[in-house]
Amino acid sequence: MSQALPSKVSRGRIQLMLRHAYLASATARLKFRVVEEAWCPTMATDGFNVFINPGFVEKITEEETIGVMAHEVMHCILGHADRRGDRNPEMWNIAIDYATNLILSDAGVSLPKDGLLDWSYKGMTAEDIYKALRNMNDKQVQELISAKEGVELSDTHLDPTDLRGQ
Repeated sequence: MSQALPSKVSRGRIQLMLRHAYLASATARLKFRVVEEAWCPTMATDGFNVFINPGFVEKITEEETIGVMAHEVMHCILGHADRRGDRNPEMWNIAIDYATNLILSDAGVSLPKDGLLDWSYKGMTAEDIYKALRNMNDKQVQELISAKEGVELSDTHLDPTDLRGQ
């Protein structure tokens, strides 16, 4: 039996659909699932489901909850899991987070302050951001990956075939 969604998530999901009509259809169709496994310390998506760790949701505000849910929904809408191809998963993860957060910030969605947001990438696709990240030297890349891993608000992106999403 699956665990019920935290009330903050249920309320936030409705608010997300009411405030941001362009996300409403996807938000309504995606399955939101509660998970407490170590692989999902915050929220995650496999392109079909949004996985929610209730312990994480307890630590953030309702507005931040809405923002993180919007972030996961956008990954699904933009097909980020399917577009990775043979790219480095960690670097792709960073690139798609930058791209997603820029779109959402531009649309007025409140995101947690520790999320990846760099306005120098504005107007760039995830693929363009990935190329820019690949042009960094190895030390810069490792610092960026380490910084993302150290951010408590960092999300997880599963491949659609990843068994953790099953």
